[in-house]
Order: sequence, then C-alpha cells, then structure tokens
Amino acid sequence: MPLYADIMNQLAGDIESGKYGPDASLPSEKELCATFKASRTCVRQALRKLQERRYVYKRQGSGTFVNPISVKRGARSI
Repeated sequence: MPLYADIMNQLAGDIESGKYGPDASLPSEKELCATFKASRTCVRQALRKLQERRYVYKRQGSGTFVNPISVKRGARSI
C-alpha cells in the first residue's frame, strides 16, 4: 500500500474516532511530514484524497479542516 494511503487512512480514522471534531484544524503539512516521515508531495496527495472523499476542506492560507458533514453522517458513508 502506498504511503499516502496509509496517511489518508490514519487521518480518516482520527476524524471518525472524534480526535478531530467538526471544523477542527488538521496539523500543517510540515507537521504531518514530520509525523509520518513522508515528503510534502505524499502528504498533499493524502490530503487531496481526503478532500475528494469529503472528509476535509481547505481554506487558502489557513489550512485543512474537518468537514462537519463527514462527522455528522459518518465519513465512511460518503
């Protein structure tokens, strides 16, 4: 399994478990790179996939945030 998929699954699990609540900010790309020992490209791909699956949304200049809709419905059902 590619590293970006591992990162994506870990973050999705954290969102589903309630570690990150609705509209909560995820760690920065730089922090995620350090946590997962991955390149920024890899982290960005994981975040892009989470955004496609509606787990998160991005605000330019502010970061990546948990989509409240995914928390209410149960993100796996989207």
